[in-house]
Amino acid sequence: MLGNWSTSKIISKESPGLVFILIQHSIMRLLVRSKAISTGLFQRLATVNPVVILANALIFTPNLRTNPIGRPQLQKNFGRSTFVREFHSTPITMASLSELKQTLTPTLLDDVHKLWFDHLSCDEALILPGWSDMGKWFSHDEAFDKACVTQFRPALEIIVGSGASASDILSAVNPSSPMDWLCLIILLDQIPRNSYRGAESKLVFGRFDPLSEEIALRAIKEGIPTQSPYFKYRMAYRTWFHMPLMHSENLAVHEQAIKVHEDIARDLNELMARDASTLTEEERKCHGVLSEQAEAVQTLLSSNSDFEKRHKVIIERFGRYPHRNQALGRVSTPEEIEYLDNGGETFSGSSK
Repeated sequence: MLGNWSTSKIISKESPGLVFILIQHSIMRLLVRSKAISTGLFQRLATVNPVVILANALIFTPNLRTNPIGRPQLQKNFGRSTFVREFHSTPITMASLSELKQTLTPTLLDDVHKLWFDHLSCDEALILPGWSDMGKWFSHDEAFDKACVTQFRPALEIIVGSGASASDILSAVNPSSPMDWLCLIILLDQIPRNSYRGAESKLVFGRFDPLSEEIALRAIKEGIPTQSPYFKYRMAYRTWFHMPLMHSENLAVHEQAIKVHEDIARDLNELMARDASTLTEEERKCHGVLSEQAEAVQTLLSSNSDFEKRHKVIIERFGRYPHRNQALGRVSTPEEIEYLDNGGETFSGSSK
């Protein structure tokens, strides 16, 4: 395995063979001394380049870790961010994946659905929710926050502690229906916003938003939100599939979000324009509710699209959301400070 490593970045032109042999010998010697081979660390480190392996070997060798001469030189030569970042990007352990599977159960997802949608009085409200229906989701209600914390914070803490990627979470959940995807996205994108406020919101922005964004993008790419009329035409459901895109600090994701809103508007308008006699039973039900409240449909579509555009313009201007800087430990620019001091958007608090 060592013989296949690329050494182009670390060998000299004058004596590449000699330098490679010395590095190979040093790596093996350090790994043996630190008992890395016997603990399996060697296999984990073998997926990265030799510079990273050597750096990590030095870190995990006890006598070198405390060496007042060697360690500063190591940091100077390699930089802490390089090898620590690569080491901590190793895959989730089997134990953590097993714990995730035991935590992210169908029962937990059912509980997410109950908490998030049980206040809707009828199926018509799922098709076209009114402003009063949406108030629970977008207002700061302490009782609702408490319910989110009580029911779901333990699961969120397990996700944080596991270091799981979006792929790890999907592997653990194995969503088999649009409802599974929907409730998982709400769990990762919305529940944290009610569970971690103030200084704790750094977990929302730094940990859960990247997870929910990746899973939402995958769901959209696979056509999950439009897989059946039941989700395609129920705005109380379909809205949450694209909400993580709005929370992104990636401009390209916001460009995609704009397109998603256009797709939703097209789908609803096309349904309302169709002859009811040509529709399936599920489509006819949605057609009836939407057609009877056509003006409310356009108002909701316009409101949702405008809200996304309000987010997008901030990313276009700053490349990030200035109101998140404090929670994330980022230094605000003078322009960002002026923006916030003059009433710039914070979207109802630091956890948005």
